[in-house]
Amino acid sequence: MSNQVTAYVYARGAKAYQAGLHPIYISITILGKRTEFPTKKFITPSKWDQKTMKMKGNT
Repeated sequence: MSNQVTAYVYARGAKAYQAGLHPIYISITILGKRTEFPTKKFITPSKWDQKTMKMKGNT
């Protein structure tokens, strides 16, 4: 039996705060059922690389 698990990390722009910070969310899919939850961490959009799903830079 094959189990497929997919994890996706993204900065959610639709939930942006007045200070311009976007919350970071995690989306997990297991056998076709998806759930999303916030990490309770925030980031400025210019520091987020959507392609690699992580922060830009090394500091």
